[in-house]
Amino acid sequence: MMALLMSACAIEEMSSQGKTRTSTPIGVVMGLAFTDTNPHPSKISGVLSWQASDDLLVSEYAVFLGLDRHTRAEKPIAIISGVKNEQFSLPENTQIDHHQYILLYTKNEVGLATQAAAIPI
Repeated sequence: MMALLMSACAIEEMSSQGKTRTSTPIGVVMGLAFTDTNPHPSKISGVLSWQASDDLLVSEYAVFLGLDRHTRAEKPIAIISGVKNEQFSLPENTQIDHHQYILLYTKNEVGLATQAAAIPI
C-alpha cells in the first residue's frame, strides 16, 4: 500500500512539473446520485452529483450512458475537467435509447479508469 501511495505521489509530482502521467486512475467516485427531472420515458435531465475521488491520478471525469454497470456507450455525454467538480447538469432531453445506467469514470490524459461508479436511470 505504501509503495502504491509513493508511486502515485511521484507520478502526480511529475505531472505538476509538466511531465506526463504514466497510468490511468484507479479511484472511483463515491456517493453517485441522480434524479431524473424529465417526464419523457426515453429522455433524461437533471443533476448528477458525487463525492470526488481522492486518487491523485484523476484530472477529469467522463460521463457515459451504460447498458449495464459495466457496458458503456461508445461516446461520453461529457468530459468534466477539474478534480474538485462534484456535480454535472445533464443536457436537457438527453436521449437514453436502451441504456439503463449513468456511468461516471475517473480519467486523465492516459485514459479512463477500468471501473466506473454506476447509478440506474
